[in-house]
Amino acid sequence: MPRGWKRSWVKFWVSECIDGSIREDLEADERGVWYDLIIYSAKCRIPGIISSNETQAISRIRLAGILNISEKLLNQTISKCVISKRISVDKKGLIHIINWEKYQSESDRVRVYQIKNTKNSDENEKPLDDNQLTTKPQPDGSNFATQVKLSKVKLSKVKLSKVNISNDFDTFWNIYPRKEDRKRAVKTYCSLLKQEITPEQILNHTQKYAEQCKIDYTERRFIKLPSTFLNATDFTTEIKEKKKEFVKPVIVEDFSSLTDEEDEKNRQDFQRMMRELSDKLKLDSQ
Repeated sequence: MPRGWKRSWVKFWVSECIDGSIREDLEADERGVWYDLIIYSAKCRIPGIISSNETQAISRIRLAGILNISEKLLNQTISKCVISKRISVDKKGLIHIINWEKYQSESDRVRVYQIKNTKNSDENEKPLDDNQLTTKPQPDGSNFATQVKLSKVKLSKVKLSKVNISNDFDTFWNIYPRKEDRKRAVKTYCSLLKQEITPEQILNHTQKYAEQCKIDYTERRFIKLPSTFLNATDFTTEIKEKKKEFVKPVIVEDFSSLTDEEDEKNRQDFQRMMRELSDKLKLDSQ
C-alpha cells in the first residue's frame, strides 16, 4: 500500500451489481468471491494487483485460505472472470483487476493523481552520479573540471507489510494442528520471513505435517508446539512423500498362547486398521 494511505476504499455501482451482466456470468457464490477479490486487491502493495509482493504471485491455496473459501471455488471464479474480462493473469501469475480505477472513490483517484505528479517532479531533479565531473566558474572567467564525490545513500531494508504478515500467519495458524502459544509463534514466523523464507514454503511444510499427524493419529500432546515446529523445520528443503508402510497383522488361532503385550499389540493393530478402513470409506463416498 502506498506510503501515507491509512485507508483504502472501493465502490460498486448498484445498477451494475443488480441488473448487470455479472448475474449472468457468475453464480451467487462466485459473485461473492469476485467482490472479495476486488476488496482484497485494495490491501495489496500495488492496489488492483493481487500478489505476494510487487513481483511474486500469491499461491492460489494461500489466497483461498485468506478468503476462507475452497481452492476449487477460487480457481473457478478466476477462470470465469478472465473469460468475462474482469480479471487478467500475467505470466508471473499476478492477478490484475481490469479497470481498477473504476472501483475507486473520487478521493482515491485524486490521491493517485497527486502521487503520480509528485513522482514525475522528483524524476526531473536527477541527482549527480558518483564521481561525476562538473564545471566550476573561475574569477578569470574560465572553467575547469572538478571531481565531485557524492555521499552514497544507504538503502533501507524493505519493511514487511503488517497486513500481509497477519494474513499469512492466519493461514498458517488455521492449518496447524495444535493451536497454542500464538504470540511466540507469531514472533518465530516473522523471524523466518526476515530470513527470506516465503509464506508458501512455510505453508507447504505445515500442510504436510498436519496431514501426517492426521494419518498417524498423533495425540495432541505429541504434536510440536507451533513455535517449535517453525524453529525446527528446514523450509528450504523439498518435501518428500513419505510412503506409509503396511504392517501385516499377526493372525493367531490359539489366543491363550499370547502374552499380555502381544495381545495389546494385536488389539491396537486391529483398531488402527478399522480406523483406516473407515477413513477410506468416507473418502470414497465423497
